[in-house]
Amino acid sequence: MTELWQKSAVEISKMVSTKEVSAEEVAKSHLVRIAEVNPRLNALTLVDTESVERAKKFDQVKRQGKLAGVIFASKINVDHKGYPTDDGLTFLADALATATTPVIRGLEEAGGTMIGRSNSPAMALRIHTDNALHGATLNPFDKEITPGGSSGGAGVAVATGMCAVAQGNDIGGSVRWPAFNSGITALRPTVGRMPTMKANTTSPRFTFSLLMSTNGPMARNMDDLWATFDAMSTYNTDDPRSISFPIANYGPEVSKKVALVSDDGHHMSSETKQALATAAKHLSDAGYEVEQVNPPMLEATFSMWERIAAPELLLNAALVEQIPDPGFVAWGRELMRKMPETNFELYFKAMAERDLICRAWTAFMQEYPLMLMITNGNHTMPAAYDTQGPAAVDDIFEQMRYQFSLPTTGFPVLQVPIDVGTAKPNGVQLVASIFREDLLIKAGKAIEDREGVRPVIDIAW
Repeated sequence: MTELWQKSAVEISKMVSTKEVSAEEVAKSHLVRIAEVNPRLNALTLVDTESVERAKKFDQVKRQGKLAGVIFASKINVDHKGYPTDDGLTFLADALATATTPVIRGLEEAGGTMIGRSNSPAMALRIHTDNALHGATLNPFDKEITPGGSSGGAGVAVATGMCAVAQGNDIGGSVRWPAFNSGITALRPTVGRMPTMKANTTSPRFTFSLLMSTNGPMARNMDDLWATFDAMSTYNTDDPRSISFPIANYGPEVSKKVALVSDDGHHMSSETKQALATAAKHLSDAGYEVEQVNPPMLEATFSMWERIAAPELLLNAALVEQIPDPGFVAWGRELMRKMPETNFELYFKAMAERDLICRAWTAFMQEYPLMLMITNGNHTMPAAYDTQGPAAVDDIFEQMRYQFSLPTTGFPVLQVPIDVGTAKPNGVQLVASIFREDLLIKAGKAIEDREGVRPVIDIAW
């Protein structure tokens, strides 16, 4: 018998809307699953038993919505009224939010039930999920490899059935990288597609975050991902970048040409190459015209994140030592070392080059509306690798070159899982022009139809 926690968000929504099951039953089923696996994985830092009462009230009042009765998790670095926005920091453990971030309100208004808060590294600034307040999240495939970061708790929770979908955010891979490591799918939307500000609009953010950060959905299949994306895409005037642009307005028809970026002059493991080749074949079998060709100025994008982030990070370098989190400090020191020399001239040159890249890619995507790229240079990464010194951090930036570079463009990116015949997950990324998330989901669905939908997984160790 398939348990409710094993079912997809779309299935649950239909069952709750038609009164085949209640949202209360769905919540109770997920709490049982959480009690079974979360003590070992530490994906959720807070499990809300009050979710059952909220689900029961939903049954009595509404029972409708695109995510009716669907269980989701919100991340510890976004505001959710009544819960701590602790960011993994010990001194913020009791910082209860007084309002709810718009994307979380969107999930609730679509009928979703929040079951808990997902773990993240301190300040969401590591590529491995661990912090001094809540501890480390473990990868269910292998506890010796990273679950990714910063939305590592969300990725593990979705993969193991603690929730059907989850909210994450991404400035340098933080929804795509955990999805890769947990064998699920995730979408980094166009910057501006959904609000990213916290509920407290008086709290300043880094400028490079304003330029590159966005919330994004995480799920086990494309239909769930689209429904979650739809719910999270709420216009909000508190975020000056937020736009009112219906996701159903797909834009003009485009060709089915896909640019396969399979040779960039950098290292790709055999599993990485296999994932790329498999995805390309799936798309070809679905009628896409896949052609091996690189977008213009590709090499320049690989250092763009550092060049844009450097001035602000280096300006705040002294703060790294003040964060009471050894893992954050170890990574932060090396991150500062990794930042390139900067001054006004170099910074403005980087911003001008970014504009040239975005213009060149936009023109390129008139012929190739989709680009197929690797997610990571290697198949897996050891847990806490980002604290292992200079050589490891240099290797991280090399491996994760597409994770860091793509946010600088603002284009939407989809992470798709690919089976490469090993016990550990892998995947690829698809890139489209701004506000063409529909093209990504359609292509992702074509791959999924041939790969098969990812089931809920159990702990392998």
